[in-house]
Amino acid sequence: MTIRAYIGIGSNLDNPVAQVLEAVEEMEMIPDTLLVARSSLYSGKPMGPAEQPDYVNAVVSLDTLLSADELHRSLLGIEDLLGRTRGGEKWGPRIIDLDLLLYGNNTINTATLTVPHPGMHERDFVIVPLEGADENPFLERFYQDPRSGALPAQLFFLFQRVRQIESLRQADMFQPVRVADFLLEKDRLFAELTLDAEELKLYDQV
Repeated sequence: MTIRAYIGIGSNLDNPVAQVLEAVEEMEMIPDTLLVARSSLYSGKPMGPAEQPDYVNAVVSLDTLLSADELHRSLLGIEDLLGRTRGGEKWGPRIIDLDLLLYGNNTINTATLTVPHPGMHERDFVIVPLEGADENPFLERFYQDPRSGALPAQLFFLFQRVRQIESLRQADMFQPVRVADFLLEKDRLFAELTLDAEELKLYDQV
């Protein structure tokens, strides 16, 4: 059975843009796996020590027949291929970092793999798609107080994506338009992590 997986990519060494794009190309060659979509690239501050370059980050979605462990091993292999060295400073600079963020709706806790990724809700490139992020007036409140700021930020993003999708559908009235929005799917998963039961019910109604 095909599983939709989401992979976070980051690099802040040796031409990070090229490293991220090469990692995407390598993921396209993972056996029994189809790369569905890739987010835009963007620059982000490191989570670890501040005395290191900013990161270039992206997220890709994959449809795969591999198990989570097999996919994880494939990602580790790509990191090794691109020159990733292990055992250094935690959250220190790195040539490439590939994180299995989500594997379908599965929850996995093993000695080598935790899914959903335990740090995904703390990382801008995971929780806030780059498209239109600067236009969301509720993001600053969310970063200051995630509890009270989550719902308005989520709803604004939802309305924003719907408008973008509708504009695509209206671009050609005589041809059907298929829209595959993996960012919208990811936003629903983030909503589950940040909203309480009543807020999530409202989100689903909208």
